[in-house]
Amino acid sequence: MRKLVFCILGIVLMVEGVWAAQVIEADSRITAVTVYRDRALVTRNVPLDLKPGGYEVVFGHLPGAILDESIRSSGKGTATCRLLGLEMKKTFLKKTPREKVRQLEEKLQDLRDDDRSITDKMEAIKSQREFLQSIKVYSADQLSKEIVTREPKAEEWERILGFLGEGLKGTAREQQELEIQRRELKDKIRVIEKELKQIRSRQRLEEKSVTVALEVKKAGSLNLDLFYVIPGAGWRPLYDARAFEDTKKVDLTYYGQVRQKTGEDWKDVQLTLSTAKPAVGARMPDIRPWHLRPRKEVRRKLRGRTREELKESYGYTEGIVVGGKLRGIKVEKPAEIVTAVPVEVGTSVNFQIQKKENMPADNQPHKTTIALESLPAEFEYVTTPKISPYAYLKASLTNEKDYPFLAGRVNVFLGENFVGTSRLDTIASQEKFDLHLGIDEGIKVKREEIKEKSSVSFLGKRKQ
Repeated sequence: MRKLVFCILGIVLMVEGVWAAQVIEADSRITAVTVYRDRALVTRNVPLDLKPGGYEVVFGHLPGAILDESIRSSGKGTATCRLLGLEMKKTFLKKTPREKVRQLEEKLQDLRDDDRSITDKMEAIKSQREFLQSIKVYSADQLSKEIVTREPKAEEWERILGFLGEGLKGTAREQQELEIQRRELKDKIRVIEKELKQIRSRQRLEEKSVTVALEVKKAGSLNLDLFYVIPGAGWRPLYDARAFEDTKKVDLTYYGQVRQKTGEDWKDVQLTLSTAKPAVGARMPDIRPWHLRPRKEVRRKLRGRTREELKESYGYTEGIVVGGKLRGIKVEKPAEIVTAVPVEVGTSVNFQIQKKENMPADNQPHKTTIALESLPAEFEYVTTPKISPYAYLKASLTNEKDYPFLAGRVNVFLGENFVGTSRLDTIASQEKFDLHLGIDEGIKVKREEIKEKSSVSFLGKRKQ
């Protein structure tokens, strides 16, 4: 009996030794980000050295906006292991200022104290000026009285007036210097207040943590990756187009402008910009049937006349008779069925940026270069004199690349001279398109009538 108990206890201890997982708080960092038009796929990595046994690797302090269904993990290394599963938890936080917030608040308080000190000095100078002004008024009255009663001493009054003049000049100079200092302080205060507002606006009240369970059979190293999709990020294309008429080419610089407010700063990451649209979904929407039914005729009188009578008299099916005349004529049309249509931009392309990028979570635009292409072009001038008295230069191009040019704003240059902005529609690979390059002031456009041609129809008495 004792042997059986010992055997059972040994088995239990052995099982617990194998499956009692060791918890590891992952010191992970963001290594790669793929940005879509309205979200981003983030890759976090943590390097581990593991011995045989069970482990729970916890990725903590993640943004609360992560899409739960997008979380997954993978790993590779010299260790032989199995990933057993994922577990996600939410954590609700209280508002606690971070270190940067505390530093900014202290700096802001110091600047406000300096501003208050300057205000006090300005009040003191104001009182001093008022005192000097009162002495000046009193001295003027006293000088008038002494001129009547007795001859005033010039040296005495010269000394008094000099004292007042120097005093007023000195206070005016000090007040001007203090006003300049206060303006500079106000600018610094506004900058810090704006920075604090941005930080507080993205301060997270909810966090998530993801626990990855794994079993190691052979000791070794493991690079464990965690992937998740998060909204609050996106990019849009921008272009610089430099046209050269002499060489008949257009240099097109393709930029990606990235904004993100995910709550995580992307530091030294491998950035990829994708033309895919995950929000559209992978499945094509089902076409719903459109049922056409005959419209039920509603008979009603219009000032004593029916629809049939109106139709017989005027040839219309609907209207209002006012004073014997038909007003507000409407022609019946079938109702238009409005449906949602997904828009796809050809085959999705990923633009992998060659250098590592830093993208803080400040929701500010950060521009990165995607490509620089030199395209052959045919130039011509076009004009519509009836609408505009200018000649416009246009370049006819072909997208000879294997990826599309997405719709975006274009800064147009003729050589090195900036001429204005234009707009580029989405251009598929091998598609021809026109790029408008602005007006040419050297060409004058004049619209005039060359010849008038008219004819008269005697039957209907119509002139054409």
